[in-house]
Amino acid sequence: ARMFHAEPVDGDYGNIELAPLSRAETCDQYPLDDIEALGWLLLYLMWAGLPWNDWVEEFSMLKPALKRVKHEDLLTRIRDAKVNLLQEGVFVDPGAGHPQHGRQCPPHLLDYLRLCQFVDNPKRRPAYESFAHCLGGGDSWNTPDGEEQDGRELESLLRAFFAKQ
Repeated sequence: ARMFHAEPVDGDYGNIELAPLSRAETCDQYPLDDIEALGWLLLYLMWAGLPWNDWVEEFSMLKPALKRVKHEDLLTRIRDAKVNLLQEGVFVDPGAGHPQHGRQCPPHLLDYLRLCQFVDNPKRRPAYESFAHCLGGGDSWNTPDGEEQDGRELESLLRAFFAKQ
């Protein structure tokens, strides 16, 4: 693992679907952005997609001239949907005004994503302990025996999984 760097990292604009709320429109990316993107990625894996994936797909089909015009609208729509999800805990399409498919965000993941929004300075080292706690990390998440504990938990989960097969 790399040490924490307070300066923006090199790279492109990132992924619209997973972009952090605070910097979705800019190119500057900080290590904390990856922490927030991980939260959106976990939600993507739980829901087999994010509610705004269809919007991005529609956008990708537009002609280049129209993309330049509609880009800000797409960013705003996705940002509003993320904010609404963080406030309500359920996805609401800003255009439709009602929950879709009963997509409820799991409470621990919602806490994790909300915690990303309360970081006042992206240049400061993130409180990794707080993020780990939201995702079920115990006190040993950063100790030498943490990997051993993770291995034991994984082995237990795999045994239970294969016992059902």
